[in-house]
Amino acid sequence: MTKAFCWLAFATLFVVSAGGWVVAFLVRSAAEFHFLSKGLLMPRVSLLVLMNANWILLTPTPWLMYLCLRSRHKLSVEEALIFSSSAALAATLVSVIVAIASITPWLPLHGRLPP
Repeated sequence: MTKAFCWLAFATLFVVSAGGWVVAFLVRSAAEFHFLSKGLLMPRVSLLVLMNANWILLTPTPWLMYLCLRSRHKLSVEEALIFSSSAALAATLVSVIVAIASITPWLPLHGRLPP
């Protein structure tokens, strides 16, 4: 039962990470088109997160490695709760980081490219 719970927590983290990667790709494409056509700079936070979005797909790797290493042993309830809590925290962080990076290009807080 605890293994299934951990695998479901991992699957949720993977789906959130894959969704964040897709959102980052779509926002990056739209923002590049919009900002380059108007000669505007993208905020640095957005550039950092959206331009190098492959890290989002690698986020679930430590959880996958832990599950693979512990697959032959029985997990206690405490281990399952710690695992699922850390996976939920990681999913929340990925969601918040991608949301902030996706929103900041559209805020009127950035300047134009120098002539």
